[in-house]
Amino acid sequence: MKTLLLSALMALSGTAALAQYRPETISTPDSLIGKRVWISPPLPMQGGEIVFEGAKEVPGLTKEILFGNALEWYNYNYKTADTRLEVEKAAEGFISGTGVIRYTPVAAGVAGEVPIFFRFNIQVADGKYSYKFYEMYGLEANGRFSYADMYREDRDTNPQLKPRWGKKYRYEMLYDMTVMVEMSIAHLQQAMLMNSGVVTR
Repeated sequence: MKTLLLSALMALSGTAALAQYRPETISTPDSLIGKRVWISPPLPMQGGEIVFEGAKEVPGLTKEILFGNALEWYNYNYKTADTRLEVEKAAEGFISGTGVIRYTPVAAGVAGEVPIFFRFNIQVADGKYSYKFYEMYGLEANGRFSYADMYREDRDTNPQLKPRWGKKYRYEMLYDMTVMVEMSIAHLQQAMLMNSGVVTR
């Protein structure tokens, strides 16, 4: 990600909210002190998919300015050979496409850079916009996997089902995905304030 995304990371890393993603109740060899349970935080689910969405008001900015800000956010951060803008309708104030976040994880058994692919919709109007990030998936040695599938497995209490992923690995991948998508949303919110007179850096 580019420079603005790093500022979003700094803002998020300082919040107490992220601490709740690491509950501690069961002793494991992975913790030096205290107790820890490798269970992911509650994630926003809609129809079997993880969906991050929201709406913001930005008084004084026209639909045209907000549409331009949204396009600049996409082109600057996500326009690559692996992604595409599928819908671009200036008259309706709507864009939709795919993006990929590349980062280096700390998850057990993961080495090197990991991509998080996602779909997004952005709808703008005079003085406001809404966004939706969904269909997050990643790549492993044996192919593509859905973070929603990983989350469902994490929440499943049926002892008869054989898990596809280890508990710690699953937890850390879901945790990383959540943080990285939240960072992207924070960066989008910064980008949408461009030309508003509000300092974003």
